[in-house]
Amino acid sequence: MNSVIELERRTWMWVAFTLPLLSPIATAAESKPERPDLTGLVSDSSGVALPEATVFIFTAGPRVGTSTFCPSCYLDCRKNATTGKDGKFKIEALDPSLLFRLLIVGKDHKPKFVTKVDPFKGPVNVALDHLEREKFGPKQTLSGRVVDPEGKPVFAAAVNFDFFMGEEANCGGQCEGVDLIAVSDREGHIPITSQKKFDWMTVSVEAHGFARRKFFKLASTKTHELKLSEGATVTGQIVKEGKPLKDVGVGLVSVDRSENFTGNFEIATDDNGRFVFLNVPPYQQYFVYGLMDSLREYGCVPAKRLRVTGDGSTKDAGELAVAPGLRLTGRVVLSDKSADSTQDARPHRAAGSLGLARRRVGCGRPLRCARTSSGVVRYQPACAGLHDVQEEQESRSAQWRFAGRACR
Repeated sequence: MNSVIELERRTWMWVAFTLPLLSPIATAAESKPERPDLTGLVSDSSGVALPEATVFIFTAGPRVGTSTFCPSCYLDCRKNATTGKDGKFKIEALDPSLLFRLLIVGKDHKPKFVTKVDPFKGPVNVALDHLEREKFGPKQTLSGRVVDPEGKPVFAAAVNFDFFMGEEANCGGQCEGVDLIAVSDREGHIPITSQKKFDWMTVSVEAHGFARRKFFKLASTKTHELKLSEGATVTGQIVKEGKPLKDVGVGLVSVDRSENFTGNFEIATDDNGRFVFLNVPPYQQYFVYGLMDSLREYGCVPAKRLRVTGDGSTKDAGELAVAPGLRLTGRVVLSDKSADSTQDARPHRAAGSLGLARRRVGCGRPLRCARTSSGVVRYQPACAGLHDVQEEQESRSAQWRFAGRACR
């Protein structure tokens, strides 16, 4: 009997001692966010529910920081949903650490992207504009079919307008009266329509699991086969003093900045400092470089030039070692001197931001600097090499000059 009492006493003592230790674990488990569902409504421009529209998770990205995955490589990017008769949709069990870019497609309607979608913020409502194909003649429509290397249709490929030319058209980029994007249907077909008549159009095509590709001068009088390929792979490792650096941003950008420009890609290193770029457009030269925002406490990674060969190939950039950064200082002044001709150029104190663009690399990602009230700017670190200095002015339209440049 005494032994039973002693056992019960010890059991209660163990419970009393252990429960406080377990409670933080239980609390943490309870507070951990669940995998949320994304819900929403798709309608036409007049507010009428649109049935049988498809909502795709096109790309994703981390809420905070960088990621070792490419934007379309997350498992959630394989998910989609079709709206019911009431126009509502539901995509279940998404990663709580991500924000999403949606692509919404409806028959006889113009597709639409919705960016930075957060499932925790409630339903997403999207309105699609009606596409009246019958109003467009043969010289107002680009017809095509997106296929894979075997000639099979590629569903949900995004075809982006780049430039067109003709008797009424001579424009590139954000042009009025033309579809800036079209999405292939289940048979791979796409139409891009224009209010203006054109002879030819240049487009770029991207789809999950394929390399981005540009198609030049497609005639408006024909139906074109837009064949995609898997592309190449680029790998490498970021190290500092021989040790790998994790969670460092890495960029890959096409050397050719002409109409053949294949784009800019960004990713982050894993725990071993390694990075992998998938579906890279083949037969091109690229610069691989470190993103300065993620390298401030370490230094900088000088750009390395490399050549990517054919589809299915892998190019290893090797070890990219972090180098010491440089401090860049200078003074921003008005390009025209002050009203009093006896004075030197005045320091620039207006609100705005200053950026450094590395001309040798042409990454197109300016580095932000801090500017004092006397017009002095400082940026640290900056990699050795020639830099151009550019300023974005919020309140005035004027030209400024920066007295100095960093080079070594």
